[in-house]
Amino acid sequence: MTSKPNPLVSSQAVSQKSRLISALLSPAVRLWLRSQTESVEQLEFQIVGSDRQILSGHIPGITIAAAKVVYQGIQLGQISLNAQEIRINLGQVLKGKPLQLLAVVPVTGEFCLSEADLNASLSSPLLAGALRDLLLPLLRASAVNAQTGKLWGDRLTDFQHLRASIQGDRLLLMGQLLIDSDAGAGEPLPFTISTGLQILEGRRLRFAHPQWLTHPGEPESQLLSRHIPTLTAFDQFEADLGSDVNLRELAIADGKILCQGSINVVPA
Repeated sequence: MTSKPNPLVSSQAVSQKSRLISALLSPAVRLWLRSQTESVEQLEFQIVGSDRQILSGHIPGITIAAAKVVYQGIQLGQISLNAQEIRINLGQVLKGKPLQLLAVVPVTGEFCLSEADLNASLSSPLLAGALRDLLLPLLRASAVNAQTGKLWGDRLTDFQHLRASIQGDRLLLMGQLLIDSDAGAGEPLPFTISTGLQILEGRRLRFAHPQWLTHPGEPESQLLSRHIPTLTAFDQFEADLGSDVNLRELAIADGKILCQGSINVVPA
């Protein structure tokens, strides 16, 4: 006569195994989250799921709250995320191996970027290179010689000392234009551009109603008293953030840039 399995013993075995996973999985998740950033000052997370789900390597959800995060040189003040349907290599994790994602993870949430965060991020290789590739062609197509009224064009070789300011619902980009010495420009020319930010169809970032606050060649302190024209080249610019990005809201308010949306995290 075969004996039936004791449900109490089975339940106790699963419970003991679950405690083992709790001891190993949480540290593994924390280590993986920290490995995705250069630094994070505050990190809190909660793993959501039943024992059966987690034992199968399926984590239904993880809620994450972090502060003062640095990712590839970009500084973020506060982040709140919710990751769902996470498949991991649990068997290897239990053997002391690093946690790895086995499938794309949809993540929703929001982050906050202060003016100080933004300026600290401007020197990061990732953002500095992207901004140079973005801004230089637009500046060449918009910056006008205040004396001749003509575009500087290719005589504008670069820009330097870029910094940002958040005023109301506008982002101010300030710096100095470097003009080819053969063009007779002399010293670097200050510029200040004011713009809003707009999201189109969840994945395209657009400058909204950009304007010169000062013309290159004029002293930076002399704000134009006449109507400030829209920057046509900037107004037509759009940056595609990729098919894995879906932003619902992007707002500038209270000295911060606030963003809400979702992104698909792809396994490495």
